Amino acid sequence: MNTHPTPRNPAQGAPYQRRDGTLLNATDLAECLPIHPTELHDLAWLTSLMEDWLLHCGDNVLADLAAFHRSCDTAYIIDELGTQALKLHRLLKPNT
Repeated sequence: MNTHPTPRNPAQGAPYQRRDGTLLNATDLAECLPIHPTELHDLAWLTSLMEDWLLHCGDNVLADLAAFHRSCDTAYIIDELGTQALKLHRLLKPNT
């Protein structure tokens, strides 16, 4: 059976739900993902920072990113950074 967490609608409570229906919160995930809450906070902050920077950077930076990662649209990268940052923040504070 696959026990990898799948994203869950945050309005439904816990930030992640296993395919078997088990709800996971930050404490549960800490048992299967060896990361200290401070490191999780740092990852959330850095991910948010990168998204914000890319949203406000010049066109030359976006062009460099597009040239570096040709298989992915820069708008998608920025959007995905925002999505992942939000997920990380919700792991830290699941009721927000």
